[in-house]
Amino acid sequence: MSRYHPPTEKFASNYARGLFEEVRAKYYVQAMEWCNKSAAISGIDHELPVLDRDLLGFLMSIPGDVLSDQGVHRGLLRRAMNGILPAEIAQRRSKADFSQLQNQTVLRQFPQARGFFADDAKQIYSRGYVDRKVLESEFDLLQEKLSGNSCETAWNITDLMALEVWLQEFFVSKANEGE
Repeated sequence: MSRYHPPTEKFASNYARGLFEEVRAKYYVQAMEWCNKSAAISGIDHELPVLDRDLLGFLMSIPGDVLSDQGVHRGLLRRAMNGILPAEIAQRRSKADFSQLQNQTVLRQFPQARGFFADDAKQIYSRGYVDRKVLESEFDLLQEKLSGNSCETAWNITDLMALEVWLQEFFVSKANEGE
């Protein structure tokens, strides 16, 4: 995962630095921008209250051992919600993994994804981001990787498609407007 580097800010603790780097990781920032833009197309405001600046500043000021009471992830929140939060949630120590579901979704649409990249006129090819012949030869390997436990390949395929759509939207359509 790409981190925000170099963090020139001074931090009160390694925990605060880690939290800052986590919320500023390039992948997450890009994903949030994508969510905001795709929601805006439909006139929807996409809100992420847990990423509010004031809240993050407050969390960064709390010592990590207080937030993670006795090493329990979100221990302070769990303790604060005692009697309100269902025991199944309060006592769980991991979250569900949707990697296989993401892989199945991309695998089901794999022929369409492959067809999406079949056109020579794609911006990712003409601008040199991707070598078409290499991508075509890699598609069979990509399909095999979608049966694994990691959804990284599914993310990579959809990210590459998003890059192409973004390039078309912000470069091709603007160039064609003057014609």
